[in-house]
Amino acid sequence: MFAFQYVRESEGFTNWTKTVVYSNYQLEHIGDETQRVAARLVEGLQQLNPGAKYQLLGDDEGKVLILDFLSWPPSQQYMEFSAYRIQKGEPGEGVFTLQFSVRLPFLRDVTEEVKTKLKNLRASELQQLMKYDMNKVIQLLREQRAAQEQSE
Repeated sequence: MFAFQYVRESEGFTNWTKTVVYSNYQLEHIGDETQRVAARLVEGLQQLNPGAKYQLLGDDEGKVLILDFLSWPPSQQYMEFSAYRIQKGEPGEGVFTLQFSVRLPFLRDVTEEVKTKLKNLRASELQQLMKYDMNKVIQLLREQRAAQEQSE
């Protein structure tokens, strides 16, 4: 897997509140299958938070999938809403993902107000995810992978 993670300039990789991750999965057991990447992400979620709920949507051909979920570490120091756009590249390129994550305070009491805020956050993140120019993400990852392969 090849990935880039971006956080706000005022934050770091340990204290971020929002992050964007571009990834390219080129693994033999995944191939060009978006469903396999989604399954791998869900397996990781279920290991961290057994029984956690997620939503998976996709187009009829399985070329683009959208996966989102709410998770938290065992310490329950925070919650993290994550949304992924999982998309096939050209044959043999593997699968590309765009991930948006937002870190939130851990909440034990989920009121109607909190539910509404989470629903609004989800709707906003999914809308942004769908509008994002995946061609630029894929091109950046292609160029970086090629540069890495040339330097090896």
